[in-house]
Amino acid sequence: MLQQLKTEHRQILRIMDRVETTLFPAQCADVVPIGEARWETEYMLRDHFAFKDAFVFRILVGSGRPKAVVTGRRLQAAGATIREAYRSHLVRWDPADMQASWAAYRVASLDMIRQLRELIELEQAELYPLLETEAAVERQPQAPIFGSRMTAAR
Repeated sequence: MLQQLKTEHRQILRIMDRVETTLFPAQCADVVPIGEARWETEYMLRDHFAFKDAFVFRILVGSGRPKAVVTGRRLQAAGATIREAYRSHLVRWDPADMQASWAAYRVASLDMIRQLRELIELEQAELYPLLETEAAVERQPQAPIFGSRMTAAR
């Protein structure tokens, strides 16, 4: 699970690098590559947040460990905020608005990228260690349960 999270973070960061390159021209020349990058980001983020909600945060919150529960909930809420901000960004900036207000679009897009990068950095700093701890706990041998069919058969 941690490896998948790391892989997805690397993929998102690569997409963000590519999106940034589309924002460097002083004037908007072609909205097609920008639109493609925006929707690629949307699909990647949708899948990424669904994965984290279904697996990562469910495990952390369900662990019962206070630090894991609090951190998991806080990071899940932060992710939901970023996710909604990105959706709003997509709705706000249609191709006509991007071309008409290119300078403002660039500023808004770079700010959105900054927020996504900050979330990933936060998850790398706080979520990765928790997931490593959870994985270590899961690998520990469990004491046999007395009274089970295995011990009853002896």
